[in-house]
Amino acid sequence: MADRHSDSVKEKLSLSLDEIIALNNKQQKQQQKQQKQQQQQQDSPQQQAAAAPVRRRRNNAAAAAAAASPYGNRGYGHPYQHNGMPGVGYSVKVVGLPTGLPWPRLEGMVRRSFGHCGAIIAVVPRRDGEAWIQFSDVSACRTALAEMQNAKVGGQTITVERQQQQQQQQQQQLQQQQQQQLQQQQQQQHQQEQQQQQQQQQQQQQQQQQQQQQ
Repeated sequence: MADRHSDSVKEKLSLSLDEIIALNNKQQKQQQKQQKQQQQQQDSPQQQAAAAPVRRRRNNAAAAAAAASPYGNRGYGHPYQHNGMPGVGYSVKVVGLPTGLPWPRLEGMVRRSFGHCGAIIAVVPRRDGEAWIQFSDVSACRTALAEMQNAKVGGQTITVERQQQQQQQQQQQLQQQQQQQLQQQQQQQHQQEQQQQQQQQQQQQQQQQQQQQQ
């Protein structure tokens, strides 16, 4: 190694300044090329691992809950929906449920509390403290509305609402929006009428001035 180093030193001494610079650049390029090859060899296993397809498990329970939810398919006009089919499931909304509990535990509490009302098809979480209960027949909904109003589930007082109440609220909101639009239109018409009156008055004044000048 010492002989090689001395030979390279002698070789550099015998070269001109331009040749030494060119030789140094060549050596630097070779070193960079070697480093790049080593880096590619290290990165290739990681890239293969990242490119490998990741298999995702289907959450059948979540899919079933989404299908059973009244919010799952909004295209149907029927107020009650179950598994994407209108007119099969009958739903009530429960508000005021305990919060901060695991869903399986809360679902069990709801099923035990409402089980006497009728056959429960599904209990679907809506948001924290709220859930939809889908019964197999409409009489169970009526029983739940009559007997479970202001009942306690997990120490919390709940209220039971039917889906029609929500539809009525939506209709009221639509009516309010329509009334606001009508009011805006009336205001615009009134402003236009005032502008027309002002223009007519200005024209009359101009005509009077012209007559006086004549």
